[in-house]
Amino acid sequence: SAQDLLGLIESTLEISRIESGLDEVRREVIDLPAFWYELHQSCGRIPHHGGVSLDWFEAPPNSLWSDPRRITIIVRNLVGNALKFTEMGSVRVTVDVVGLGLILRVEDSGIGIRREDQVAIFDMFRQADGSETRRFGGTGLGLHIVKRYTDQLGGTIVVESELGKGATFTVTLPDAVATAAPDADADASVPA
Repeated sequence: SAQDLLGLIESTLEISRIESGLDEVRREVIDLPAFWYELHQSCGRIPHHGGVSLDWFEAPPNSLWSDPRRITIIVRNLVGNALKFTEMGSVRVTVDVVGLGLILRVEDSGIGIRREDQVAIFDMFRQADGSETRRFGGTGLGLHIVKRYTDQLGGTIVVESELGKGATFTVTLPDAVATAAPDADADASVPA
């Protein structure tokens, strides 16, 4: 219950930042392997069923020019959902660089999502199972936050799923890979 309450408070604060329009994207140089390792340590502490393994794959040796806070929240929410909706099997988390784009992928062997629910799950306060007797808790804010932050970073999110056969969420962030040291005079903040 304490974990659920903490998650609700964190999600509510994130929504408040998004809706205020005052939360700016703050890009900075990120050492991808070190950042990815720390994110793995953080996500490894998310509660999950004992029969589920969290398979976390190494990051390529690149630097990014992006907002580490937003990427952290995107990955933590996707991994948290995958762990919550997977009772047996695994959750696989990968990061790849293609050209200047960053591709984040979270794949689970969980309950899956019906095709007709795959768009609505990104709406605020929506889950695939909207009934009052649903087995899984949550507020339905996590994927909404993921979508909004992905949009703010100029990216896209795609879900592939079949009911009973797990789900794969893929976030693509174009122009996220640092090609050179950013201009010191450039403003690293842009309106969200």
